[in-house]
This record gives sequence, C-alpha cells and structure tokens, in this order.
Amino acid sequence: TCVESADSFKCLCLPTYGGEQEQRCEDGWTKFQGNCYLPVSDRAEWLEAEQRCRHLNAHLVSIITPEEQQFVINAQDYQWIGLNDKTVQNDFQWTDGSPLQYENWKLNQPDNYLNLAEDCVVLIWHENGKWDDVPCSYHLPFTCKKGPVFCGAPPVVKNTRMFGNRRSEYPVNSIIRYQCNPGFRQRHLPVVRCQADGNWEKPKVDCTDGEQKPCNVFYTLIEVFLLENSHLLLFFSPSLPEPRWGRRATYSGSPGRVQTR
Repeated sequence: TCVESADSFKCLCLPTYGGEQEQRCEDGWTKFQGNCYLPVSDRAEWLEAEQRCRHLNAHLVSIITPEEQQFVINAQDYQWIGLNDKTVQNDFQWTDGSPLQYENWKLNQPDNYLNLAEDCVVLIWHENGKWDDVPCSYHLPFTCKKGPVFCGAPPVVKNTRMFGNRRSEYPVNSIIRYQCNPGFRQRHLPVVRCQADGNWEKPKVDCTDGEQKPCNVFYTLIEVFLLENSHLLLFFSPSLPEPRWGRRATYSGSPGRVQTR
C-alpha cells in the first residue's frame, strides 16, 4: 500500500519485503502520481532529447492520463514528448514502452504533412497541451520521466567481470550479464535482473577454476549436471574405485563402503 505526500510516497509492505520504505525522487526532479519528472529547458532535436533522458536512466515523458497531461504542460513552451512513429508509420509508441491509452491530438492530427517525415510528437502548451506530429529535427525543450525505484551497482561475483559500463543506477527490469575471467568455467545462468523493489536478483553464476586440483578431504561431493534442471550426485574417494559413469553412488553408512546402482 502506497501513500503519496508532497515530495515522496511511502509504501508499507509485508514484513517479508522489509517493512516500511519511503521512496523519493532525486534532487531536481518533481514527483507526480508515483513518477519523477525533470523539465529540461535546453533545446535539442528529438533523438538527442531522448538520449539525454536515457543518460539519466529515464525517457522522454509519456502521458497516460489527463491529470498527467495537465501536470506536464505547466511550462509555457512547446516541448518534446516520447510519442513517435519512427519505427512504423502511423503506429505511435512511447519510448518508455507505456501503452497508448490516452491521446490529446490537435484537430486533424497526426497528418505527416506533405510527407515530411513527421515522426515525432510535440506538446503545444498554448493549445491546452494538444499534440502535433512534426519533423524530429526541430530544436525544442523536453521533459524526462522515470519511476522512483531503481537498483544500485550490481552485485560483485567472484572470478567474473561484467559486460558493459558500470553505472550508479539501473532502471527496473535492467539485465546485467557476467562473464567468467580467463581460466574459469561458467556454471548456471550468468544474468541478474533489477527487480521492482529496487533490489537485484541473487546471482546464480558460479565460475570455477578450470584446472583439476587434488582433493584434501576423504570424501568429495561433486555435482555433475547431465541435463538442464537435472543432476546426478557422485561420491568419490581416493582409496575407493571410481563408480561407473551413469550409475548413482551412495554411501552405505559404513566407513570405506560405497554402493552403486
């Protein structure tokens, strides 16, 4: 259950999820209906504006409700929003993947006027925030939008390195992939996902030394994966014959005895 306040919202979760947590927007961002917004007065082409938002772990603003529409048009200027049909003509999509469940088009828009590749959408503040499709090369202000929940630096896993550049923040559902260092063998899935609660999944990848080392204990338990999600447990002892491949070896309970079946 979440309750909104002036500059943050507080969520009360079940005890298993860590109890009460208060989530705030970063300095300079404004919270509205559970999201964080950053108006940018610098003028940029649409693609550059989207890229600048992404550098902030955000996207150009998506508008999902009439209330959000009114909130966004507070600035008295034209501005870019995240809606575009750059991929498929007349199939308008939000850059953050939000569903197109609210529209506020200007009369007779969108029209792709004179086939000028009007693939990006501008918000017209003096017409109650009506939308118009225009060429993406215009230089306009814009607003970035993101949720308040994010993950910090990914977990450190022994004997691995991470693909890509390490960042201080990752949006929810971001996926990080690990790679074993040279000389080590990978076991289990090498990826982790940023979860909706702002925590990373527990890494499952295990990088083991590729060289066989002598056993320092009398009995060594070795997990051998035969098929995905299935395994066979084998017991080995330096003083006992090795069990035949494909059979299950079990310790009988008496010292020095191994049974196979």
